[in-house]
Amino acid sequence: MYREINSARGVTALREAKHSKAKQLASVITVFILSRLIYYCVGIRFDATPLAHFWQYIDINLLSNNLLQSLYYLHSQPPLFNLFLGLALKFFANHLELVFTVAYLLLGLLFTGSLYLLMHKLGVPDKLNILLAALYIISPAVVLYENILFYTYPIVALLCVSALCLNNFLLTKRLKDGLIFFACSSLIPLTISMFHLLWFALILILVFVCDRCNWKRIALACCIPLALVFFLYFLNFASDEFI
Repeated sequence: MYREINSARGVTALREAKHSKAKQLASVITVFILSRLIYYCVGIRFDATPLAHFWQYIDINLLSNNLLQSLYYLHSQPPLFNLFLGLALKFFANHLELVFTVAYLLLGLLFTGSLYLLMHKLGVPDKLNILLAALYIISPAVVLYENILFYTYPIVALLCVSALCLNNFLLTKRLKDGLIFFACSSLIPLTISMFHLLWFALILILVFVCDRCNWKRIALACCIPLALVFFLYFLNFASDEFI
């Protein structure tokens, strides 16, 4: 009898905790949406001009007409962001600014949610968590990077999601969390050269050290993302050799 009562109380408490977390997450997302509407009303618009001027990006004509060949011979930058630009040019050439705006707003929502959930998982008190997340996402610096066509904002969002998934993976040992963590982590060196193969390898080693008993799941979760990052470096080496 007492066990049943305690079990029912535990289930009720768990439901209430989940409901409270959902409400708090919704409040942070609401702050994000309202702040973006206010910024839009005061004249903030997405700046897509870097597409034609930044040296990190392949020429627009090449992105439109020779995307795969251009990515193959691109050595100054990893290919993922230029692939994104090329696909946007091919399929949405007449609505580029709208596509980029929507894409970066979705990244902002992802970033906002993962930031709140990460601090929640790390034990930040709820009220302080909401306050810090809200202050951060409405700050002018964040809005600036959210409205310029550059890979800084996607990288920050990926890092935040990766940290959240790593925390979940170390706590729950679920393969799903490990797969998402390593997938997000591999997208970062495929986007910006500052985070390269050695960075990914160091992250992998640290995860192995922190969770040795779970090495089989770690190996299974990282094998495909690691292969993708390694393939990028091999492709650069091979294309240099055969030019």
